[in-house]
Amino acid sequence: KTLPFTKEIAAWDVKGLDIVRLQTADGEPVIDLTEVESGIFEGHRNGEGIYILQNLVAARSLAKSMDQMIGDWTMVRGNGRQICALTLTNTEAGTDNFQAFLKPRCDPLVAGFGPTMWRLEHGAMLLIAPNGTTWRFEADDNAQWRRMPDSADPLIMLRQ
Repeated sequence: KTLPFTKEIAAWDVKGLDIVRLQTADGEPVIDLTEVESGIFEGHRNGEGIYILQNLVAARSLAKSMDQMIGDWTMVRGNGRQICALTLTNTEAGTDNFQAFLKPRCDPLVAGFGPTMWRLEHGAMLLIAPNGTTWRFEADDNAQWRRMPDSADPLIMLRQ
């Protein structure tokens, strides 16, 4: 009932490298879904809007990952010296982004960057400044997040 057009779908087919076509029994397209991220497909129907198709296990995994990211974090250098503290929230801040807040007395490197948003993307955590500049962090084996590309004096995010 929620998606009436799905009654027409009788089959599916793959077109090209990244398009899944849901179609009628006689092969007429109902909706074409293009892969926009690994395992996430997006399709548009005129007059209805955009539909997203995603594996339920992957969607639940992302939600669980997001829940684990929300809260207070500390940024440290490779020597363990704290240079900033910040809070990642679940408050929406535009498409796929959430609000981030720096705490007072951050190192000029981080304060100058001034991130106000964050999101998870392809297993990485992105901090985003208002001007669109992005810092990418990847999880390591020690339950911490390292800024990429890595350097001799790494920037690491630790859960408080």
